[in-house]
Amino acid sequence: MRGDIDGDGKITENDRNRINEHLGGTITLTGADSWCAKVTGNNEISASDLVQLMRYLEGKTNNLTGIPTFADYYNNWTYHKVDDLTGYWTAEIAINGLKTTSDAIVNISNDEGIFYKSELSDGAIRFYATRPPIAEVFATITFKSGTGVITTSYESAKFHASTHSKNGADPIAPTAIGAVGYDAAQNLTDTQKTQARTNINAAPDGFGLGNIGKLLTPEDNLDEVKTNGWYRWERKAPPQGTLPSVIGQSMDATLIRVWGNGAVCYQESINITDETGHGCLCARTIYASIIYPWEWVNPLMQTGVEYRTTERFWGKPVYYKIVDCGQIADNKQVEHGIVNMRDCISFQGLRGGMPMPSISNNNLSDPWSFYVADVSRTKITLACGTSAVGGDCHVMLKYTKTMD
Repeated sequence: MRGDIDGDGKITENDRNRINEHLGGTITLTGADSWCAKVTGNNEISASDLVQLMRYLEGKTNNLTGIPTFADYYNNWTYHKVDDLTGYWTAEIAINGLKTTSDAIVNISNDEGIFYKSELSDGAIRFYATRPPIAEVFATITFKSGTGVITTSYESAKFHASTHSKNGADPIAPTAIGAVGYDAAQNLTDTQKTQARTNINAAPDGFGLGNIGKLLTPEDNLDEVKTNGWYRWERKAPPQGTLPSVIGQSMDATLIRVWGNGAVCYQESINITDETGHGCLCARTIYASIIYPWEWVNPLMQTGVEYRTTERFWGKPVYYKIVDCGQIADNKQVEHGIVNMRDCISFQGLRGGMPMPSISNNNLSDPWSFYVADVSRTKITLACGTSAVGGDCHVMLKYTKTMD
């Protein structure tokens, strides 16, 4: 075809180079090569032919597809213009007895992906191609009386697929066959979404999995979030429900992890701010309509705050609290303010930053000894020698409560 100077069936940079070499006197194009180089359709090869071929290669308006000057040197194929940049080629072969209404099966071998359609007429079959073939192509046609149904098959599945691919000569859009393109926006039912995720073993959408946590708003209720996922809320717009708290204030910039099946669940709340409580973690269980309290895994342990923890003693939740006992004195009693204490499991004190008990010379009566003498359900009793009086004292209590 005109423009295909090297005869490989395509128009490439090599064809441009051959015109350039001819104009420069390096080579002399003759015969079919010379005819193909006359892109403008004139009798002589000139710089205009080189320019028009370059415009074709650049996808710009050109003589080959615009006028068009596209033609087949052997006159077997005819070019049909679609617009200034595109078109297609056809060739007809006479077949006695063939009718427009015949049912036919056409098989094309070694098609190189250039054929994409066949049409029947009375006494002939027309083939459609993206370009003329550069060699003979063997084909067979079987036909009988019918209703004009034609089926074309290609020996090379690879070339057949390329013809009907996205950038092929005869692309098949998903909508044409009732399918949905993988790269197109899809409107699927919930059932279809579930099936699609099952097909590729994917996690459900909308629960912060593989992305940032799902944002909960004041319209949501944290007590009702019982499906697996990662959730979050903003400081000024928390959800409804019982929120994890620090000193009575809701944890800000909280990330919630949920393991559940829709009826029961386990929730974890993580403080992800850069404030003092960052990294603190609390958790709770929701069993149907029973919403258990939030419990701390690693409480912040600020003075005067009671923390219910995930630790257990005889099956009961263990609470932590640090009590400010002021200046230590012998036999000093301090109200710890704990309501419904049952068992004090352990206590640990600090006096001026030094751990308690501190038994000087292994003698409780030594002037420098200081310790926690007793913890009742209402009070802490401190003891110290005469030289150890004074110094700020704090006691951390671990205990259970009668109400649990």
